[in-house]
Amino acid sequence: MPDPDSAGDPWAVLDSLPLGVVVSGAGGRLTHVNRAARRLADGGVRTALAWQAVLDLIAAVRSDGRARRDEIELRGPPPESLAVEVSLPTAGSDIVAVIRDVTDMRQLEAVRRDFVANVSHELRTPIGAISVLADALESAPGADDAARLARRVRAEAGRLTELVSDLLDLSRIEAVRPDPMGSPVDLVAVASAAVERCRPMCDAHTVAVEVSTGSESPMVAGDESQLVSAVANLIENAAKYSDPGESVEVTIADAGSNSVAVVVRDRGVGIPSWELERVFERFYRVDRARDRGSGGTGLGLAIVRNVATNHGGKVTVESREGEGSKFTLTIPRRGRTS
Repeated sequence: MPDPDSAGDPWAVLDSLPLGVVVSGAGGRLTHVNRAARRLADGGVRTALAWQAVLDLIAAVRSDGRARRDEIELRGPPPESLAVEVSLPTAGSDIVAVIRDVTDMRQLEAVRRDFVANVSHELRTPIGAISVLADALESAPGADDAARLARRVRAEAGRLTELVSDLLDLSRIEAVRPDPMGSPVDLVAVASAAVERCRPMCDAHTVAVEVSTGSESPMVAGDESQLVSAVANLIENAAKYSDPGESVEVTIADAGSNSVAVVVRDRGVGIPSWELERVFERFYRVDRARDRGSGGTGLGLAIVRNVATNHGGKVTVESREGEGSKFTLTIPRRGRTS
């Protein structure tokens, strides 16, 4: 039953929410600031910059009608992380800003990243030792069986090295979010660097890589090393599941909505339709890919997805079994606001 003390107050339900809610009406006047949001508005010096950031987001949405999202850090003690989402539900309506405390979530993510990074660094020492021992075992005189076992040990050590490298890449990518208005990055140069990085693996699989670009050099804002890593992982994924003598096509083209797309297409084994939603999960592999013994860590496409998210973009896949796959990485052009 409704609280009789609050029955006459239409804003009472907002004051009971743990989320901060700010409603802005016509002319920019704040119609309501609920109890949780008033903690920022009335918090003095510590929260003044955060409150101003919320007001700036509201003003930006009012100017063009596009929803905004941002994350605000409050210095401690204790430090806090606040996620702010501002939207205009319908044209001419009030603007609504919702403020969520994501401090615990960010702290857990930091703990997980530190764990991955620390474990990866610790694994490097025994991996190196295994490789050295394998070399010694293989070169032992008159030891054919030992040499065969040593080659197997070296191969497994190589897989561990690749896993550690991918874990560190994923940890670094998750830790750094590029500035959407930062330095321009040329996607054509990104594709060229990615192809060079993948060349040894593609040569080993006797798979050619063909790059097609338009007349312009599309510029995006972000982290060049992350983008190179993402495109390289798409190329490596395509090459691994292509038959010898086939080619992988890399195309850079306008994607509309002020975005650029990097499309990587192969004519390999393809992916069953029921697997498509899961291929970007960490360590997830399609059964057929595992049966082909193509190796890999199962982290490559997860890295691509994280890079896309970091840059305000997305990655999608289209595939048919026996016909190949097409992965599309879409990144906003430089200067676009979200």
